[in-house]
Amino acid sequence: MRVPEGLAAAVARGRRDRGAGRRRAGDASQSPPARAPAPPHGAPAACRGTGAARGHGPEARPRHVRAGGCAAGRRRARGGPAASRGTPPPTPPPPPPPASSYETMIVLRPDMTEEERDGELAKFEAFLKREAAHDISALVRGSPQRLAYPIKGYWEGVYVLYRYGAKRATSQAVQRLLSAPPVGAETNVLRHMTFVA
Repeated sequence: MRVPEGLAAAVARGRRDRGAGRRRAGDASQSPPARAPAPPHGAPAACRGTGAARGHGPEARPRHVRAGGCAAGRRRARGGPAASRGTPPPTPPPPPPPASSYETMIVLRPDMTEEERDGELAKFEAFLKREAAHDISALVRGSPQRLAYPIKGYWEGVYVLYRYGAKRATSQAVQRLLSAPPVGAETNVLRHMTFVA
């Protein structure tokens, strides 16, 4: 059977049109999605992103992004807190040494009068206060006590026990004072000893 020339030409055109339509549809389905706009110049990684990723449209920006970048980026450019984050804080000064409790035993010569003994103890107590000692207390045995051996020619002595709180430097100053008493009081103190309570 012979097909008319006009009908054959129409069938051929229809096939070409259908093939071209399928190619256009395939190209449209395989085209990549539109790229989001690049973040502002100098914006940190925390500020990168687009409004499209947040659901605000392909050309929207995040709420915290402005023309000059986000707030963290502007602080870094100005040398603010974000820029100085790597600088360590200054080292605080060391705390003062803690105070300790001390006891100082003093043995006075037995032939001192009561006024001489009270004057000697008053000077020693005033020295402790000048050296920043605190909680000072004194226990005095009024009657002379027998010594185990003679000291500076005396077989007896009056025992006085001081208790106080102070730093180590104060206890060292006490030792220096009693080891080298002022002129005229060399024989008032027969023996002394300071130790940590």
